[in-house]
Amino acid sequence: MCIKLIGRIALTELKPRAAKWKYQRGNRVTIAARDLEACGDAGADNDEDKDDHEDDEIEIPEIVEEILGVLLNSLKHWATVVRWNGAKQLGRIIERMDRENGTHVTETVLEMMDSRESEDTWHGAASALAEFCRRNLIVQDLLSDAIDKMVAGLQFDKRRGDGSIRSEEAHV
Repeated sequence: MCIKLIGRIALTELKPRAAKWKYQRGNRVTIAARDLEACGDAGADNDEDKDDHEDDEIEIPEIVEEILGVLLNSLKHWATVVRWNGAKQLGRIIERMDRENGTHVTETVLEMMDSRESEDTWHGAASALAEFCRRNLIVQDLLSDAIDKMVAGLQFDKRRGDGSIRSEEAHV
């Protein structure tokens, strides 16, 4: 409940806005559209659409920075519900941030996926990355790193009771 509360406090400090830097799912180029662009029939204004990474920088209040620190630490908690709620709140918050700050949070989560970390930390970071993917918040520059970290996390999975932990044999 505490994680949900502080996440919502952060949301009240950041004005609601759509992240312009989110990648767009479902915008697939058909063969016919690609042929039209090659022939020059498509509009020349497409460069503006491709340059979505430019976003107005926003100032992050100090309280939001502190809350981000708490939420990032919640991803290491022993309780699954705390990690899961921390991941959800992080996704909601960075959706209201500019590209630079959102990318910084994503990089911090990726750094948490280190071979020296506990299985709880790996699970929390993977949950956060899943939430970021669900909300289209992982920038293209970090997408390959995120995939590599997720593959590494899956490689040392070992069943334990109803759940699983990392395998001692795997080296990430």
